[in-house]
Amino acid sequence: MSQNKKEKKSNLKKIVIVSLFIILATAGGVLAWFTVSNRARVENLSMIADHSGNLQIADDTGNGPGTYSDVLDLATAKNDVDISKVVLSPVTTKDGVNFCSPNYDSSSKTVSSVTEIKDEAQLKKYYVYEKKFYLKAGQQNKSERVANIKRSYDIALYGSTNKSEGCYITQSASGNGETAANAIRISFTLDDGTTYVYEPNSDIHNSDTSRAANAVGREYGSFQRLYQQRGNGTFVVSPKTNESEKMFTMAENVDVRVTMRIWIEGTDDDCTNSIASDMVAGQIQFVSTEIKE
Repeated sequence: MSQNKKEKKSNLKKIVIVSLFIILATAGGVLAWFTVSNRARVENLSMIADHSGNLQIADDTGNGPGTYSDVLDLATAKNDVDISKVVLSPVTTKDGVNFCSPNYDSSSKTVSSVTEIKDEAQLKKYYVYEKKFYLKAGQQNKSERVANIKRSYDIALYGSTNKSEGCYITQSASGNGETAANAIRISFTLDDGTTYVYEPNSDIHNSDTSRAANAVGREYGSFQRLYQQRGNGTFVVSPKTNESEKMFTMAENVDVRVTMRIWIEGTDDDCTNSIASDMVAGQIQFVSTEIKE
């Protein structure tokens, strides 16, 4: 293999994907998992692509990607459910794609079993925010293209100790320290079914003990592909400074559709009663590294 084939450019191209604000309604002192009124409301999400990079984003129109640009505002983008009416009740999942609601034993305060949520309309309105979008990487200007050079790009999550950039999910300034941000999960699923699950604040925990004991089994709430981020912004597995391990590779100028899902993971120990009236904010940022083949 030639040196060029082994070489990876050090110049990283970044894309900010999600800026989000989530408000949880007051639960009235009842366990977070099981109170119908305890729902996180998705107030606003926007996707912003760095115009100086070579990674762009487009809405999923239902017939392919819309116009690629630096910004995709989810409040005005195509959504299956009016984004202002989406709420998040705590759920659990084995794969980040199919979700289950708990069956709660009030006498033992445990979850004895779970039931899969098969009603897609109910799932997307009351449990999980779901959004499809497209990513495309490559040189957009003809003057920047080099004949006979095939490019591809490794995609990872970007983290930073600077809260103005990188991936982060955090409590708003008005919070009391106990936060739903510690129980949030976000999954990204490609069209081939490969799913990547991101857990922010993996080392930050709520102190409240008012939670239902999880008696379901470890297969729920745990994932084969889990991208854990510490509270300081760095990733637990970080082969490069300020980024996670590689998620996937995309070829130049090929439309890659991604399905993003956001939920509160009910089997997380941080899904406690005290997060019921919390407000959290954050963003998701991908980073791409060009590979010469």
